Amino acid sequence: MARPLKSGLDYFPLDVDFLHDRKVRRIVRQNGSAGISAIIALFCEIYRGKGYYVAWDEDLCFDICDQTECGADEVKNILQSCIEAHLFDPDLYALHTILTSSALQQRYLKINQDCKRKRTIDPIYCLIAGDEPQAGGADLPKPEVGEVSSEVTVVKAEVYSDKMPQNKQEKTKVQQSKTDENRPQQSAPRPIGKGGEGAASPVVKSPSLVQSIDNQENIEIKPILKLNLDAVNVKNEKTVEAISALSQRPELGGPGGVLWKVLGAQYRPLLVRKDNPGDYILWVLNNPKLFEETYNNYLHKKLRG
Repeated sequence: MARPLKSGLDYFPLDVDFLHDRKVRRIVRQNGSAGISAIIALFCEIYRGKGYYVAWDEDLCFDICDQTECGADEVKNILQSCIEAHLFDPDLYALHTILTSSALQQRYLKINQDCKRKRTIDPIYCLIAGDEPQAGGADLPKPEVGEVSSEVTVVKAEVYSDKMPQNKQEKTKVQQSKTDENRPQQSAPRPIGKGGEGAASPVVKSPSLVQSIDNQENIEIKPILKLNLDAVNVKNEKTVEAISALSQRPELGGPGGVLWKVLGAQYRPLLVRKDNPGDYILWVLNNPKLFEETYNNYLHKKLRG
């Protein structure tokens, strides 16, 4: 029987300017030298276990207390300082009670690439720049020559073209649209006047957009989508075109689709914290079931406070 793949690392580098990092200095200022011991102990637990994150619980708290000879309350105060200083990502800690960061994930992939091992980051926990990786140990592309940040590459999410129907139902719609093009054109619908009856706010910051789609059949979806993407700093033309193409699929861009959930007011604070919101939206549209699970867990945590 083959040995199971090891997720963790045997070593990790400690930068020589570690003590000069402003985040570390703030933690030490609040908690004393015990903060350094706790940070290094947490790093060891992260890299030794899953490799790029660790779940925080009472057992881990006990282990850190035992390694640093600190009390439980002191370790919890140090952890809170780490979260406030963004040494660990506060959103993933609040949502999944895990400790991770973009720097930890980049270093994890970099070490595995140097060792010629195939590892990826779970898309639910991914914080690194670039496209969201696929779960399940998919092959990583060959790293490009350059800086460390450019060597950390992930698997690109698949983007479907709106010109190629994905199923029989969509193929029928395409044929129907070609038939409609040959018919005499009807007069264009009356545009929505500025401030007039039926006017709607172009930038939608809440699920009310879904209601406007239900109530106004003639509303154009692309301008509203474009303005919402601008609001989360998604301006790359190719990315916008890909999102617009996928949004034509009713289960993705229709009322109640995942596109409006990820752009909605409830999830937007988490979306804008992503290094590349556009690529994350593409990942959502290509992995709606995974996102639904993440979205529901996020709302559940938010309701619980």
